[in-house]
Amino acid sequence: SGYFFNLKSTKCITRIRFGNSLKNIAFSNCGEFFCVTLGHTVQIWRSPLLRKNTSCRPQLLRKFSAGGVISCIDWSPCSQKILISTEALICKIYSLMDKNAGVLIGHGQKNFKVAFSGASKRIVFTLSHNGSLSKWDEKSVKISKEEWFRSQKFTFNQQGTLISGSFGRDASLLAVGYDSGEVVLFDLLLFAQRKVMNVSNFSLSTCKLSNFNNWIIFGSKKSGRLTLCNWDDEDCVFKHNGHDAEVNSSSFSTDSTLLATGSNDSKVRVWNVYSGECVNVFENHTMSVTAVCF
Repeated sequence: SGYFFNLKSTKCITRIRFGNSLKNIAFSNCGEFFCVTLGHTVQIWRSPLLRKNTSCRPQLLRKFSAGGVISCIDWSPCSQKILISTEALICKIYSLMDKNAGVLIGHGQKNFKVAFSGASKRIVFTLSHNGSLSKWDEKSVKISKEEWFRSQKFTFNQQGTLISGSFGRDASLLAVGYDSGEVVLFDLLLFAQRKVMNVSNFSLSTCKLSNFNNWIIFGSKKSGRLTLCNWDDEDCVFKHNGHDAEVNSSSFSTDSTLLATGSNDSKVRVWNVYSGECVNVFENHTMSVTAVCF
């Protein structure tokens, strides 16, 4: 099941039964749509409207198969395209209501993070667990088909296994976390490494860049600890063991003042980024929270 919450009232606005375990969820940049994935199925919904005399129920706009189990998704800056990566080593780009899809082929391992360029819907980035980062450009635009090619490639060679990653909202910065506790910040505009930090003695199972690229959150399943820091001066804002189990997902609010985390303890916690205080706890779920988003 999926829940929509009002942060001010802490009330559940509506609940959706998706019928299967939810893997990914993401709002479009305009906020009008959201996309969820369940196995190989993609569902595109219109977000609930919170105006008077208007139904607050979300509306299912489209449902289709991506041809394989979906690992990650991202919306284009214009909110009209969706980038989807599957475990079949194929990425596809779908228009909001068009059945045709652009295809990115040539991945050596499945991607676990993908992103559109913040400045263009015709440039995308893909990141796989073997440390391979690729930049893809649209070669031509035809009426019935989009053609893409890999224009740049970089391989991370830090010691350890790449576990987690996060593209900044404007896709100018990438953060990757290793099982050794190291974090690498990569400049996507210069396509070069920018900084290496050793932030933990444990594997970094999750990391997330804020919308303005100034904050970064790290989570470790082994230690159960959340760490938020300003990566520029490496100043640690807070460290918390706020959940009773592993953190599976995190999301910053649009203005990056709040952070939401979802855990295997079936709870969603909302944190004040500046004070480190937990300001809300949502306990409606009866099973693990696998994805959260503002």
